Amino acid sequence: MLGISRWAHAALVVISLTIFSTGAQAGSQGQVRPGDSPPSQVFIPGQYGVTPPRLVRPIIADYSEQARTAKFQGYCIVQLIVDSKGNPKDVHVLKPIGMGLDENAVTAARRARFEPGIYNGEPVAVRLSVKVNFSHSPASLAKK
Repeated sequence: MLGISRWAHAALVVISLTIFSTGAQAGSQGQVRPGDSPPSQVFIPGQYGVTPPRLVRPIIADYSEQARTAKFQGYCIVQLIVDSKGNPKDVHVLKPIGMGLDENAVTAARRARFEPGIYNGEPVAVRLSVKVNFSHSPASLAKK
């Protein structure tokens, strides 16, 4: 392992992120309205002018040994809430792919950091779905 950094091992998977809204999302009183108080709501990007969170610390997921051995590629979709401080909360898998990659995607999503979504000039909690794409780089097929 001489000369191989942690990044070389973390780069065993090429991850692309696609962040998209998850459809209508009810707030704590049932429906989000333009005059509602942002701190008590979970918004979706684009709804009532809510700007989406911006990823500031990327998601880096490890490729599972099982998936690497099988040369498996694919994506899973995780849903999460980015709170008003930019931290991911309530992370769970919406579309699993198996082979240990779902768990790795959730773990990585929990470590990501965002600039929060904005509503009426204030940071707010926003619900997102994130597509985590696992595909092989040439180094990913090499054994550790």
